Amino acid sequence: MNSENVISLEAVADLLPFRAVKVAAGGIDYAAAGDTPIGFTLPGDLNRRYPTVQLCASYVEAVLGNGTDVVRGDLLEQASDGRYVKRTTGAVAGVAWTGATEAGDRFDAFITHRMVVTAPVLTSTNGTAAAAADLATLKTETEKISDDVRAVVAALKEAGLFA
Repeated sequence: MNSENVISLEAVADLLPFRAVKVAAGGIDYAAAGDTPIGFTLPGDLNRRYPTVQLCASYVEAVLGNGTDVVRGDLLEQASDGRYVKRTTGAVAGVAWTGATEAGDRFDAFITHRMVVTAPVLTSTNGTAAAAADLATLKTETEKISDDVRAVVAALKEAGLFA
């Protein structure tokens, strides 16, 4: 079964329904803590080696941004010009389904829909307001907390989560 958000994929072993799955070297497999899930297995499959998966990532034809080989299961990060490269230090943007070797090669990938927000540096200190011995100290720490809230709101606005 293939549609926009549901697809049948080869699995590394028989998979049970209602489980989060990731891309592994031999196909899809159960996702564990810290993995990048691409979707969830659905019920009703008679052939659990090719389970039906409800995607939580977009299945796309991506373009390799450099000459570093990408193979099935490699994590990807965003490169320039809308291209993707094998992840080194950047945020995880997806996972490769097929491979590519040369810059400009096309390959199949699952691109995640994660929003990355840069966390602001906070100025308040946990417990300082509660331990304030006088009103002046409490006022100072309250202003720091207010600055922190404004910084968080600004970061969320910059990421497009607030208008």
